This record gives sequence, C-alpha cells and structure tokens, in this order.
Amino acid sequence: MVLAFSTLHDLQIILQLILVFGIGSIVGMMLISSTIGLPFSLTLYSERINKILRYSVGSISIVIGVDILYNIVTSGSFFGLSIN
Repeated sequence: MVLAFSTLHDLQIILQLILVFGIGSIVGMMLISSTIGLPFSLTLYSERINKILRYSVGSISIVIGVDILYNIVTSGSFFGLSIN
C-alpha cells in the first residue's frame, strides 16, 4: 500500500511519517559520509597513498562535473528550464 500525504487526513500519522523520513535521511547521510571518509582516515599516516586518493577523487569529481555540464548544454534544458 502506497501512502501519499495528500490522502492522509490524520495529522499525527503525517507527522510520524515526516519524523521517520527525517531520521532515516539523517542516518543514511551519516552512513554514506562515513563510508566516503573512511579511506581518507585510513590513509592519513601514509602521505603518498593519501595524496593519490585525493587526486583520484578530485579528478573523478571534475570528470563528473564536466559530464553534467555537457549534458545540460547539449539538451538545452536545466531542471526543465530552457537555457537557449
């Protein structure tokens, strides 16, 4: 059964759903951030590995950013807004 806020009429249930969603979002972001930061903290004492890791992640971020920009320019749309 799919619940939508527009079909719920009980304020208490709506607030409970928002609370559960908020807590789940916070816990999920905490886990993802910890997972992403773990390799950096494990390589903290090895300067060479840490430097390689930082440059690799930076390069991947730049490539992803350029790809996103390319897709925006070629589609002519940014979040549904025309950029022409």
